[in-house]
This record gives sequence, C-alpha cells and structure tokens, in this order.
Amino acid sequence: DLVEQSEDLIFSHDRDGKLLSANRAQVRFLGVARTEDLLGHTLRDFLASDVVDMFDAYLETVLKDGYVQGLMKIVTMNGEERILEYRNSLRRLPTPTVRCIAHDVTERVRAEQALTQRTERLHRLRDVTLEISREIDLTRLLEGIIHGAAGLLGALSGAIYLWDERAHVLSVPALYSLGEWTRGKHLRLGEE
Repeated sequence: DLVEQSEDLIFSHDRDGKLLSANRAQVRFLGVARTEDLLGHTLRDFLASDVVDMFDAYLETVLKDGYVQGLMKIVTMNGEERILEYRNSLRRLPTPTVRCIAHDVTERVRAEQALTQRTERLHRLRDVTLEISREIDLTRLLEGIIHGAAGLLGALSGAIYLWDERAHVLSVPALYSLGEWTRGKHLRLGEE
C-alpha cells in the first residue's frame, strides 16, 4: 500500500534491465494506461537517445557494487524528456533484482541550468565591462556628457557629482564652464 500510494517512482528490474514491477506513480509518469503495459519492457526502452549508451555501465555498476545513484533522462510515452534522480540497490537472492526509487527533478535541474547560464552571462558581461572601463578615460567621458547636456539644455555651466561608496564622499570628476570652483572639491555626507 505504501509503494502504491507513494509519489516517488518505485519499480524493479532484472539484471538485464527488464521491468519486473512498477507502482502507480511510475505508470502515470511514463504515460501508460496500466502497469502491465510496462512489464517486459527494459528500462533502456525509456532512456533518452543521448544517454542510452550509458545503460550498460549503469547495469555493470549496480550488479558489481550492489548500489547506484544518479540522474537518468527518460522519455515518456508522449515524447517528453524528464530527468529522474534515482537510488537503486541490488537484491541478490533468490535472483538478482534491482530495486529502484526515483523522483522527478526535471524542473530543479532546468532551473539550475538556467541559473548557471545566467551566471555565466553575467560574468561575461562583467568581464566586458571591466575591459571597456580600462580602455575608457572616465573623466573625459563624463566631461563630454556634461558638455553635451549643457548644450542640450542651454545651460551656461554644469557639473557631474559622483558618490564614492568606499570613501563616502561626493566628488566632481567633470564640469563645464562656470563650475571651476567645484574642481577637486570633495563633500562628505551631510556637508553643504
């Protein structure tokens, strides 16, 4: 009753991977109508094409060591690829039978992969930004910005103030026209 009510996939196979038993969760997961529709098939029949060549190594490990765990990419009856995390053990007597318990980790794996890809993109963006900032003279860039802004607004003068988070000071790295008096001036939080 516990096996049949479990949301984990609980099944068994023989030394060649032929399915001997499967609980309801396994039947639903694979998208077949009845347990009997699975029995007699090998686990290999449900593996994704890019991992099917790893099945012999899986069988060899579980038969030799008596235990194996990992991730398995399965193709359901409707053609959907899903990823299972499994922990399987061998019962040697009376005949070698592999007892399997697995759960669907597809969404977790996809989220981890997406996070890894985003992290790699952010690292690449950071590297590009650092490279660009090494090549740019920030003062000249800011002076060009303030000069252009003053021209667009018709202002006689202007200054750009930047907050330095490490030093906790406000400074003027770029100014235009009448703002000369601010050059080199640093203000702490709350001053002036």
